[in-house]
Amino acid sequence: MAQFRKKGENIDIKGIVIHQINKTSGDRNTGIKEATSEILVTDNERIFIADAHESYYKKSSPNYGIFGNENPGFKNALKEYINNECDFLAFTKSAISLYKTEISKSAPASGGFVVFAHYVNKDSGNNNLLVLTTNNKDG
Repeated sequence: MAQFRKKGENIDIKGIVIHQINKTSGDRNTGIKEATSEILVTDNERIFIADAHESYYKKSSPNYGIFGNENPGFKNALKEYINNECDFLAFTKSAISLYKTEISKSAPASGGFVVFAHYVNKDSGNNNLLVLTTNNKDG
């Protein structure tokens, strides 16, 4: 008989943080509202990450990126986190600062929330880093 699992049961969240970018489309002025701590992980967070993971991997050809040498800031911040030279919150603060610099260069870009999550999919054993941007609009 098939066993049913609760959604998110296979997700082990190592850290989750949400920062906010304050920027209006058409304006280059950009601000950050940084989180002061990691989010306490509950079933809601596991379900959210499970949904994001499932959505990403259901695509016929998921997008991914590779690190070049043009702007190594994010790559270096990630290396520091992976090498235990900083904690997850410090890593995300470095990353959101870099994102602020990049988004301020684009007048049409708007702000919103940036979710950072380090999680392990227990089924595959893979470590994942989710960086998800959402706008701050209803709907």
